[in-house]
Amino acid sequence: MKTKNKIKLFISTFLLCIIAGITFYSCGKSSGSNNTNTTSTTPSTVVIKNFAFSPASLTVKKGTKVTWTNNDAATHTVTATDNGNTFSSGSIAPGGGTFSFTFNTAGDFNYQCTIHPQMVASVHVQ
Repeated sequence: MKTKNKIKLFISTFLLCIIAGITFYSCGKSSGSNNTNTTSTTPSTVVIKNFAFSPASLTVKKGTKVTWTNNDAATHTVTATDNGNTFSSGSIAPGGGTFSFTFNTAGDFNYQCTIHPQMVASVHVQ
């Protein structure tokens, strides 16, 4: 009887370890969100913090809505470098203000903060 219980315990523990390992592996897979380049087919977010856009380069599919969130302590803008003809946010309030734009045309869209011109980034639309 003791041997039978030990075998059951061993098998149960073994199966539990396999399930935990599969779960850990699945959850631990990188989604690429830590890269400076991000590709998305769903609505995407760019964070403005420490006088920078993150990610600095974003790749999305045509029709994707991108939202910029200003988590900085200063006011910023999100303005296309074509003099704002493609998109221009105006002033985005610090502490959580947002601006959204839906990219319906494929191409490369460079933008900057017009208040802090050293802040530059781009969106590549496929």
